[in-house]
Amino acid sequence: MRSISLLLVIMVIFTNIITPITEVRAYAESNDDLKDYSGEVTVEDEEAAEFPKDGEVIKEGNFALRMINNTEENKLDVNWDKPNESDTFSYRYYQRLYDPNLSEEEQEDFELRSSNYNRDIKVLNIYPNTNSSKVEIPTEFDPDGGINMTYKSNDDFKRDPEGILRRNGDTSQYFYDVIVIGKADLNGLVTVTDEMRNAIEAYIKTGRGVLFGHDTLIDWGSVSNDFDIMKNDNWQYSKLRHYAGVVADRDVAQLAHQSTYIKVDRDGFLLEYPNKLAKDEILKIPLTHVNAALTKGKIWMRLVKEDGTLSDHGMKTPNKTLDYDDGSGMASYESNYYLSTYKNTAQTQAGHYTNSTDDELKIFANTIYFLAQLTKEESLEDYSAMDYAGPEMPNAKIIEQTEDSDTVLLNAKDIGTLYQGKVEALNQTNPSENNLMSDEVVQESKSGIKGYIVDFDKDPEDTGKKDDNGDYIIDAVHLHDEETDGINIKIGKEVSRDSKLMVRAIDNAGNLGELLEIAIKDIEIDISVKQTEAKDEIDNKAQEEKDKIENNDNLSEEEKEAAQDAIDDAVKEAKEDIDNATTEEEVGQAKEDGLLSIVKEGAKAEIIAKGNVKNKEIDSVENPKEEDAQASKTAVETEKTNAIENIGNGKTMEEVDQAKEAGLVAIENVKLPLSGIENAQIEANDEIDNKAAEEKEKIENNDNLSEEEKEAAQDAIDDAVKEVKEDIDNATTEEEVGQAKENGLLAIAKEGAKAAIDGSANAKIKEINARDDVSENGKTEAIGRVNKFATAGKN
Repeated sequence: MRSISLLLVIMVIFTNIITPITEVRAYAESNDDLKDYSGEVTVEDEEAAEFPKDGEVIKEGNFALRMINNTEENKLDVNWDKPNESDTFSYRYYQRLYDPNLSEEEQEDFELRSSNYNRDIKVLNIYPNTNSSKVEIPTEFDPDGGINMTYKSNDDFKRDPEGILRRNGDTSQYFYDVIVIGKADLNGLVTVTDEMRNAIEAYIKTGRGVLFGHDTLIDWGSVSNDFDIMKNDNWQYSKLRHYAGVVADRDVAQLAHQSTYIKVDRDGFLLEYPNKLAKDEILKIPLTHVNAALTKGKIWMRLVKEDGTLSDHGMKTPNKTLDYDDGSGMASYESNYYLSTYKNTAQTQAGHYTNSTDDELKIFANTIYFLAQLTKEESLEDYSAMDYAGPEMPNAKIIEQTEDSDTVLLNAKDIGTLYQGKVEALNQTNPSENNLMSDEVVQESKSGIKGYIVDFDKDPEDTGKKDDNGDYIIDAVHLHDEETDGINIKIGKEVSRDSKLMVRAIDNAGNLGELLEIAIKDIEIDISVKQTEAKDEIDNKAQEEKDKIENNDNLSEEEKEAAQDAIDDAVKEAKEDIDNATTEEEVGQAKEDGLLSIVKEGAKAEIIAKGNVKNKEIDSVENPKEEDAQASKTAVETEKTNAIENIGNGKTMEEVDQAKEAGLVAIENVKLPLSGIENAQIEANDEIDNKAAEEKEKIENNDNLSEEEKEAAQDAIDDAVKEVKEDIDNATTEEEVGQAKENGLLAIAKEGAKAAIDGSANAKIKEINARDDVSENGKTEAIGRVNKFATAGKN
């Protein structure tokens, strides 16, 4: 199989032919013409869908047809089932662009497509009898060497038309794929017999291609005044003109539209291979003209002036048009045509002069390939079904951020071109049998993303480097990576974030996509970046809290492990929520919830540690009352429980921190139980106070004491109380406390006794002074003895 690499380089971007695939099913389900539509279009998302591998059958036929997208070679691989095994068939392949938004009546007409672009084409050139009239295609205009030309002069062909067409004695098969008739002015005025015409007509009826040269169908001198009525039906191949979609018209001059320039009038595959010709391109040809003819065929090139306007030479109008029915239905005919095609035939005006320009030779080569439409094979490669659509505008997302750069993921979806195909089977065993038609299948020709051209603040369409063929050179790092589904580019922080990233995608067919133009600062940060950042924050906070827990000596190993496990659980839940988030807002909320949960566990651990510290303080109290120690521990547990609950109920970091601090203070404020010595001191002091009160009350109620004596005695008790309490407070053991208490009680009792003695002495002295039977000396002596006894008693 020969290379067709040149074809793959030749690309034309069609306008108004790009159709979203997702519309195919909607159209098929709503259109009666496609009621046999039975395929399934798998919609992967709202923006894209893929056709089944073999294409969508939208109308069933007599046999199955498959159209397979060949991404690598930008073509459709077409194959079909043989209608039956008993007969021999030749096949013609029809194809058209497909728009699911149009009804069947609104779709373009099907066109025959060459079935031999990757095979040798056997061509017979029936030329006028001089060698200079041969159609010779130089290798430079047929680089793949597919055209194998056989030359037969008109006279040679006249001798044995059928024998030449059915070479090697095989009367059941034709040898040639295409016949070229011409080229010379008036086709050299050769004589064409009915036998020759009949042979060519039979050949055309099999579906094989014929290219009629200049003046081979009609000559003005042979046309009557009545439209399309020949004065001389024997003019060369005039009887076959309807096969070429041509009618005669004497109003079209013999040298109508004469010019040495032609203009390409349409797009299509005839312009693509093996030579690239472009719509609206003006080409140079030898002088030629139209001769008394109109065509209803597809006009590929028209005769123009040097400035590209239609040539009106010899005519009242640059292009006569006429609606006419030649017996096959009403059609629109035109007079200005250099090359037209109709079904499996074509007519060219090449040949008014036998020499040819390079442009004309290119057209001959392309037309021969185009007419090679019939095949015996049950498969073909449709290189006309090319991907002409540029990719969508690329998407850009920041997927990683560092201090030095942002990593941006660029990706784009390729847009394909929709084609509808069908195959006609021509029964060669029984030619009288009706032709059979295959299923009609729609397939997308999509070449896939090749890569991206990138620049900043400049459209890369203008700045991108191109190779010698005019194709953009894509750097290796910018080639589309299927695993990445795009490419990653790093944008250093030295690039201003106000700069615009400008990117176009290019598909494997060379089509340039829509421009992405976006300021770096406006590039969306992919949610995965936010998720990664959020999870990093979660991990950092978790580690921070776990380190605090690990370094907290007031927690047991079991408590540390439990607290750290709780943090791990919070981390796991937070990360799951972050991964399940579908928006930045959801990621942020999941992160904040996770951080709060982690901080809560850390705060709870601090509360537990504070409780442990307080319980240790309780346990360190010596010889407390058991009920007091238990009461303190219960209070610690209550405050700890309350604090943990309040922390858990916190809705913000501030609330959690407030609950923690309040809990720490509350636990700190739990009173410790009193120690044994403290209880002894309290009890001793109570006894001292009670004893002092008792003695002071006695003194207060002793009427034998003066107010001064009472005050002095009570002051003495107060001094004793003060001294004893100091002794009790300074005691370091319960025994010392007991001794100090006893000493104090004794000291208080002494002061009470002294007051009592003073009271008794006062009463006795009063009694002595009240006696009249005792002399003053006696009274003085008696009072002296009372005072002596009182002093002795107090000491």
